[in-house]
Amino acid sequence: MISYDIEKLGFGKWFQDNADPLDLNRFDIARVMAVHKDSYIINNGKNDVLAELTGKMLFSADSPIDYPAVGDWVFATFYDENSFSIIHKVLARKSLLKRKTPGKKIDFQLIAANIDVAFIVQSMDTNFNLTLKSMPSGHGQSSKALPFERLIATPIY
Repeated sequence: MISYDIEKLGFGKWFQDNADPLDLNRFDIARVMAVHKDSYIINNGKNDVLAELTGKMLFSADSPIDYPAVGDWVFATFYDENSFSIIHKVLARKSLLKRKTPGKKIDFQLIAANIDVAFIVQSMDTNFNLTLKSMPSGHGQSSKALPFERLIATPIY
């Protein structure tokens, strides 16, 4: 049985159907709220908790895409009255918003996961670039998220 608390965070039938039933019984489900260099903030539907990855996840990852991103659902174990957690596994993603890392190496930097709508805001000041305007839409399309673009005009004084 899935908790109503995580349903409020967006956990639904699609995620439950794509989760390993054994893992559903062994671990708690939480959503990644923030990503820091070596740690994460996850929410189990009740509160935000500091979390780290298992050693297995750290050393078996082939690329940054294998790590949790903001919006990911994870299997975790909570300790010390829900004040600390260990992330064991990332659930299947419904969508993934990513960009190419800078430089010549072909790799990706995660922006967010499991999003339905991507809000893209760009100022129309002297920095406005039509080429850059088209790039976020492409990211939104590849992520399966619906891109919503908004151009902001600067006031004339």
